Amino acid sequence: QRNILTCRTAQSTLLEENGSDVALTPLHAAAAANDAVALDALLRLRHVDPDTLGEVVAGVHKRTALHWAAISGSAACAIRLLASRANPEASDRDGRTPLHWAARNNHVQVVQVLLNQAKVNPNVQDNDGAPVLFFAAGAEGVGADVVSALVEAGADLAYTDMDGNTALHIALINENRTTAVSLLRNGADITATNRDGRRAVDCTTSTELQFAVKKEAGARDVMISYTHAHAPVAKGVRDFLVEHARMTCWMDTMDPSGIGGGAVWREEIARGIFHAKVVVAVVCDGYSRSEWCLKELAFARLARTPV
Repeated sequence: QRNILTCRTAQSTLLEENGSDVALTPLHAAAAANDAVALDALLRLRHVDPDTLGEVVAGVHKRTALHWAAISGSAACAIRLLASRANPEASDRDGRTPLHWAARNNHVQVVQVLLNQAKVNPNVQDNDGAPVLFFAAGAEGVGADVVSALVEAGADLAYTDMDGNTALHIALINENRTTAVSLLRNGADITATNRDGRRAVDCTTSTELQFAVKKEAGARDVMISYTHAHAPVAKGVRDFLVEHARMTCWMDTMDPSGIGGGAVWREEIARGIFHAKVVVAVVCDGYSRSEWCLKELAFARLARTPV
């Protein structure tokens, strides 16, 4: 306000672009500062509108005090505003609700208040068509507890935008590792492809991030087939691929002696081969005479997994 009054246009524009607003009232300020005492005093005054957008003008961002409580993470202020009948689904200039902002800023307590107390729709979309999970996925640091609260309330992890991207795609396009892991821990599908046929993990060029995401999801680049007599060699191959190529690897460490190719062995091997992108055979003495190794190769052929 001072910059506008003194005609400092550049400064006021910069402040507005970063969240400031000429129309902020004491009610907005109290909510943003997590000052529940001041907020209570203001709400007790006559003719105070909990959904006010400004004293004289609506302001640039058109956010209510509840928006600011959500942005700052003030659950106490959010509860008081809701008790004063603030609109829990008020939309700002960009169509974003307090839940959009609470989720994006990783404020799980405010998210829970809005979902459990105000029964806000977890799939509400902003003006760009982005539901809450999508908007949150564009930020780093969104925790698994926030994603879990949204999913439990009915947020759709499989929702796609016009390009076929899921929230996991959005997180990895922006290289938001913590947020991506949070989505995976709550059931996001790492195999879902967008309209270009790209999985979420294909949307980042960071091999470290790809490795972390695939490891979290239990996805395997490589399944190693070997004779147990040459386990040290196979482990050396695995360690090299993990440490130097950043590939996720799996190898059966179950001793096949006495198993007789039973159901336990078959199920374990089948999972390993089916989920792998390629089977690497460590061919040493005795490999071609191993019943177990030949069965692995046969199943790889059946599963159409390259060897």
